Amino acid sequence: MQNNIFLNSLLAVFYCLSVSSCLGAKNATKSLRHNPLTKKISETKDLQFRTEAEDSDSGEQFCFVAEKNETNSAELCKALITMGKKYENTNQLHRAMDCYKAAMLINKDIALEAIESLEIKMKEELERKKQEEETQALLRGAQLGNASDAYKLGKIYFNSGQIENAIKMWTLASENKHPKAPYRLALMYEKGDKVQVDLSKAEQFYRIGATNGHPECAYITAKLLEIESQKNPNEKQKIEDEAFQLKKESANRGHAVAAAEIGYMYSSKGEHVKAKQYFEKAKKYATPNSTMTVSVRQIMMYNIAAEETKIIK
Repeated sequence: MQNNIFLNSLLAVFYCLSVSSCLGAKNATKSLRHNPLTKKISETKDLQFRTEAEDSDSGEQFCFVAEKNETNSAELCKALITMGKKYENTNQLHRAMDCYKAAMLINKDIALEAIESLEIKMKEELERKKQEEETQALLRGAQLGNASDAYKLGKIYFNSGQIENAIKMWTLASENKHPKAPYRLALMYEKGDKVQVDLSKAEQFYRIGATNGHPECAYITAKLLEIESQKNPNEKQKIEDEAFQLKKESANRGHAVAAAEIGYMYSSKGEHVKAKQYFEKAKKYATPNSTMTVSVRQIMMYNIAAEETKIIK
């Protein structure tokens, strides 16, 4: 007799959960009250059920709770946990949580682990959806010519291993005058980071970065031009002038080593006032991570020059 009662009880739980997926809260409640299986269970002395309507992100749902069953509560709890796992496997996470909450009112210790695990999964799912929405928003912005959106999306693609997409987005950002995007691409091709080493492409993106106003790109491009000037004696002065302007732009944008080198160039020409300005920039922009061996040497040379010309600091 008790086995029959438990079987009918379990069938009622399955029935109720299936009803809740297709009916609204009011219609579902009405249906349950007039269902013969539900009525029969409510009349038994060993087992009682109650329904609780609750709102959730996915709409109105019903949580079916076993209130009292001394004989078969362990089996019913296990059945609810099994149902919850099935919902988890089909990504119906809110319904799975309903099952675990119902099981928790029967046996807290058994259900608590399932609830904690599902909460982590629901949080991860929420983060995934949030990132997916953010990615779509950035993609729309990039397609409309927003360089910042294209750069950010490139970072997301790079960090997730989608290198080809990252290159496309950073190239698009570079074309739209973003300063950091060409620098990232130049480093990738220079160091072979996730791509084959290609120094020609690296130099190309360093030049684009210099045009877009990136101080490191401007400095590196200036150094490349200085090397090039040695190979082209007929255009040596023209190339060196271009390199000097790029290095000066780099210094004015906060590049410590570029500022020190410009200061030294002015100092060697006897223009100590200008030299002082750029050596002070070098001191100001210096950080523990910057290459300061050059700038420190130049500052010392400036101090010597300052004493010789009796410039008051």
